[in-house]
Amino acid sequence: MASLEYPELHYLKAAIGWIEFGLFDEAEQELAQIPAEIQNHPDVLDARWKIHAGLKQWQEALDISERILSRAPESVAGWVHRSYSLHELERTQDAMECLLPAYRKFPSDFIIPYNLACYACQMGDLVNAKTWLERAIKRGDKKVVKKMALADNDLEQLWSEIDRI
Repeated sequence: MASLEYPELHYLKAAIGWIEFGLFDEAEQELAQIPAEIQNHPDVLDARWKIHAGLKQWQEALDISERILSRAPESVAGWVHRSYSLHELERTQDAMECLLPAYRKFPSDFIIPYNLACYACQMGDLVNAKTWLERAIKRGDKKVVKKMALADNDLEQLWSEIDRI
């Protein structure tokens, strides 16, 4: 997919800035300035997903993640966004099943096994949750991943074991 150019890139960057401040209406206004033929660019869709996720509009976020996947299946974002949206829609088993193929597709990405650990833990499968977390730690920065895990309520059942991983 071609990179965005100015002025569209300017609008996208402005939208991302508003998203970081939690000002989703302002972010939408910036994205609305991007021409219709560019609205389906994966980077624009990614920003839209973040807006809907920030607003906890999970069905809309899921729909957008599917569009990201159809346009950029080589991007980790679509895979992760889809599974996260499913999880938030209380479809955690679906989230896990949809994310599993991405584990092999993106062998250096740590967030995929990390999210799989979260989903396994939420489903009560602590053995697999620990295995997925170990894989995430191997793929990522050990200190960063452990710090994330200790702050993540989805992994609360593993908190006592994280120091030993």
